[in-house]
Amino acid sequence: MSKIVLGLATSHSPMLLAKDEELPRLVERDQADMLPFRDSEGNRISYAQVLANADPAIADKATPEKMLERAAQCRAATARLKQDIEAANLDALIIIGDDQNEMFKASNRPSLAIYHGEKAMNAFPPDMTGMMDWLVELRSRFYSNPSKEYPNAKDLAEHIITHMVENDFDVGAVNEYPHGAGEGHAFAYVHSYLMNDAKPVPVVPVLLNTFYKPNQVTPRRALQIGKAIRAAVEDMPGDLRVGIIASGGLSHFMVDEAFDSKIVKALKEKNETDLLSLHRKNYIDGTSETLNWICVHGAVGDLPVDWLEYVPGYRSPAGTGVGLAFAAWA
Repeated sequence: MSKIVLGLATSHSPMLLAKDEELPRLVERDQADMLPFRDSEGNRISYAQVLANADPAIADKATPEKMLERAAQCRAATARLKQDIEAANLDALIIIGDDQNEMFKASNRPSLAIYHGEKAMNAFPPDMTGMMDWLVELRSRFYSNPSKEYPNAKDLAEHIITHMVENDFDVGAVNEYPHGAGEGHAFAYVHSYLMNDAKPVPVVPVLLNTFYKPNQVTPRRALQIGKAIRAAVEDMPGDLRVGIIASGGLSHFMVDEAFDSKIVKALKEKNETDLLSLHRKNYIDGTSETLNWICVHGAVGDLPVDWLEYVPGYRSPAGTGVGLAFAAWA
């Protein structure tokens, strides 16, 4: 019987792509109000407003020295994820990621889609007009230039699609990249930073709409999708060793350690009641990528959390940044 033998999860923030000397510059994007900061009711507010309301103690967590310490933690966790993938001898890796106007646009945005093309394409990034030059350079590191093809586990992808449809899930099936584009950054990050380029694992890209109203995936649905993926894998003929990885999360664009700690605790304890207890208003903007983690939790079944590293990625005295996290179930 085919089986999910490894679960993984990783943040994919540009903070993870920055060189040491670039880390302090990340606050420039925040100060320029290029990101959607929110108040407790979800209303958009400015960086100046965030700073005015911030706990003064946060400033000590956002020094260049602290940022370097956290970067070292993140790089070690990323290396460990890469080693886990290599050691697992996988036949396929299912990637759970969100799409941010990369493959899909507002004109046609499914809640759930699975890519089943012949190849996965890591292509140079979409238009980044309006970004600072240094930020364009940084974000470009998600992608391969020139473009690079990776193997796609087409047979497994199509089996998962069919099995889920037969079990009452409405799945968008995509077999080519629209707009002449390649995969979105959630998927490109896995290829660029976690794969052994000399021996890439065939992938199944699963796209969840976590970001955009009106058809965002709910936490409960993310969990159900994960469980349905596990059932589909176990129904796959043969004896495939399959991994699954969540790409994205946790809290951003302001670090919310209270939210992150609840998610981490529920995942470690495999407590689905607590995992689903947080109000949907928490899953907004980048924090919504945490739904990818909930999906993987559903897919790994009884596999326990083997290790989980949480790094509160503060990058300004205002508390802007990302709750950076990395995990493995095995």
